[in-house]
Amino acid sequence: MVRFLPPLGAAAALVASVADARTTVAVLEVGQGGVVRRTAAASPHATVTGVASFWSAVHDEVGGRVRRGSRAAQHPGMAVVPDLFSRADGGLAVGITGSAVDLADMPGLSTYLEEAVGTFELAGSHGHALLRKAGTKAEDVLSNAADVASTLKTKAAGAVNNRLESMTVTVDDEKTAAEVDSSIAAVVRSLQKESAKSGKTMILHLVIDEEESGAARRRLEDQDQDENQEEEEAEEEGDEADDQNNQNKQYSDSGSGERTIFEIQYFNVVLWSAIGLTIILISAIYMMMYMPLMADTLLFGESAKVVGD
Repeated sequence: MVRFLPPLGAAAALVASVADARTTVAVLEVGQGGVVRRTAAASPHATVTGVASFWSAVHDEVGGRVRRGSRAAQHPGMAVVPDLFSRADGGLAVGITGSAVDLADMPGLSTYLEEAVGTFELAGSHGHALLRKAGTKAEDVLSNAADVASTLKTKAAGAVNNRLESMTVTVDDEKTAAEVDSSIAAVVRSLQKESAKSGKTMILHLVIDEEESGAARRRLEDQDQDENQEEEEAEEEGDEADDQNNQNKQYSDSGSGERTIFEIQYFNVVLWSAIGLTIILISAIYMMMYMPLMADTLLFGESAKVVGD
């Protein structure tokens, strides 16, 4: 029985690593914009097939498959959806994977996550699976940071007729992470200038595959931010309730007879409703009391005939 403990320990470690890892898909509009919309979804959580359905709904060609006819159906309840009337001119899916991917050390990508139209969150490491859905091949996976900028420009130039191009960058050390971050930021700025001149819109899908350390830190930061926001909202609600109670107390304690807006409205509704009903009742009684009475000649004529017979 002891000999099975190492495999079980390795499996437990693998499960913990997968549980801590997180994949984030940020959707950005480069250019004129207005082709995708954020929804009121309660959670940004999604699946690989859900993100793939979003790509198919937004773009006309994904992974070499050209859509024919109507727009593809997207999974319901997702955080971002395509616009019903406007279409993108192209798309670019960029995957950032590797053991050194940490958004704390990549300020450019962190900024794009904040400026994105919306994001999808996937529990676990799904970057490679997502990029395969987008048509990424072995030659599209880069490990040299020096090739990132040129490849991005080439892929962006090929994203025509609303085609989704894709590529993946592997980041294995902090130096590569910084170089990749700066290269992507420079290319995005260049694309924004070109799109502004041409009036076109390109959708940039950033697929960020964080390892357990960075993902765990971001999860803790998100939890702290949510807790702080909830505490602030609770404090604001408590302050508003206290102000209202104090105001009502001042009204009740003061001898001026001042009333709240609700009490004034309620009093007027009851008063005028009672006056209106009273007038209707008095009018009905008056009309019944002074109703004109006249002899029914038809009735009396028939009665006379019966008596005569």
